[in-house]
Amino acid sequence: MPTQNNPDNNKYYKLVDQIYGIERMMVENQLLLAYKDHINEETSDQLIGMVDSKMTGFDEEKKVKKKVFNVLVECLQNVSRHAEPDKGQDHESSILLIGKNENIFFIITGNMMASDKMDDLKNKLEQINGLNPEELRNKYKEMINNTDFSSKGGAGLGLLDIARKSANKFEYDFRKLSEKKTYFTLKVNIPVSIAA
Repeated sequence: MPTQNNPDNNKYYKLVDQIYGIERMMVENQLLLAYKDHINEETSDQLIGMVDSKMTGFDEEKKVKKKVFNVLVECLQNVSRHAEPDKGQDHESSILLIGKNENIFFIITGNMMASDKMDDLKNKLEQINGLNPEELRNKYKEMINNTDFSSKGGAGLGLLDIARKSANKFEYDFRKLSEKKTYFTLKVNIPVSIAA
């Protein structure tokens, strides 16, 4: 799957590198996949297939691999549904990194979003990070069983699911690039020894 290699595209990679130290991660960890381009449903399927083939050699239990895939799918859905690239130079601004060190699998996504949606998303992330595992489970069940919520769609349900499955706090960053555009990055850590 080709990755566009133009200066506008590379600036987002450099931004995520500043936040998470991607270059250092590549040296210190096993990087399964580094992708930067537009992410939609079709590319999501291809990326999941690539990660699946790369994970075949790992010794982790099936339940750990399953959690990694579930979190990956949710992360990709978040990007493909909520990224708001401009037509033109920011269209290929999304980034996905997935890798492993001794103790964790990590998934990092980056995408352009509308600046006016930043505060709402930041509040959701902070609220989720403030919940303990039992509170996460209860909040998730409450949202699933809320018929009014179900008819309107999933504002925050995917994030709750990611938090439940990863059993870790989110790491995230918002870089406001203009009044209209903000670059959002999310890092999810999934422990190798995660319980079922």
